Amino acid sequence: MNGTEKWIIASAPMFRNGTGRIYKRSPNEADCNPFHMEEMNTTKSTGIALDIRSTSPTRITTCSPSCFMNVTATHT
Repeated sequence: MNGTEKWIIASAPMFRNGTGRIYKRSPNEADCNPFHMEEMNTTKSTGIALDIRSTSPTRITTCSPSCFMNVTATHT
């Protein structure tokens, strides 16, 4: 992501029987795309809570009932 891109971030904590997934969507697109995260495992309900820091470097923190992850956002 660069400083001029705008995204909508959405979570689906019950995706794949509850493992969860994060999605991104550009305001100019009709569909959401899976958000690539560098550090990801199969914990339960990933994305049940999100926090986003939009200043450089962009950071997204996602939580689930059984873990805490702080990941660096990457644009794919």
